[in-house]
Amino acid sequence: MSRVLVRVACAMVAFVGFVHTGCVLKQDPLDDSRLIASLDGEVRALRERLKIAEDASAACDDANRPDPIYAELVQVLSTSEATVDRLGRTTIVTVPHSMVFTGRSRRVRAEARMVLDMVATAVILHPNMIVTIVGHTDSLRTGSSAYPTNWELSAVRASAIARYLIRQFEVAPERLTVAGRGSADPVTENDTPAGRARNRRYQIIITPVLNKEEPEP
Repeated sequence: MSRVLVRVACAMVAFVGFVHTGCVLKQDPLDDSRLIASLDGEVRALRERLKIAEDASAACDDANRPDPIYAELVQVLSTSEATVDRLGRTTIVTVPHSMVFTGRSRRVRAEARMVLDMVATAVILHPNMIVTIVGHTDSLRTGSSAYPTNWELSAVRASAIARYLIRQFEVAPERLTVAGRGSADPVTENDTPAGRARNRRYQIIITPVLNKEEPEP
């Protein structure tokens, strides 16, 4: 749309210039002045519309532009089992349950250290980011009186990851939020072992705080 407006505006400007040269023959000078004034007004209006469209486009680009932390995590986690996605300026690191915990334990495995280290380092280097850790389970019953439902189990495990980030890598607690979704948000069916394994996962959701600026390098 902006390109069309530019072409129309340019055509009108050219026509106004043509009229100003006096090359239009047998025209009433008063009519010429009125025509020029009218075209000048239309050009100004088109320029205003073009500026509004360009400003709206720039704002849309800013809202959807990935933050540097996304590219950094894509690179450093490319060889791991974790996946990195983005939604607008939000970066989402998804880690399978088998990488972080054994069975229904809530103790973080040593094998998860590399991934969590990379995430913690990126978060510390970008202080304008806040982190939400969301736990997901399959639909099987917990089989534990300590966790009556998968809601409790998913929240406890997400909390274990948060504590690990705080204790092992010194991520500031005030930057972390924990949530448990239980089996309410599956990515596939729970009727096969493979499907249940995919549903057991943890999302580390990294979101920019819009009222803070990145520090100068």
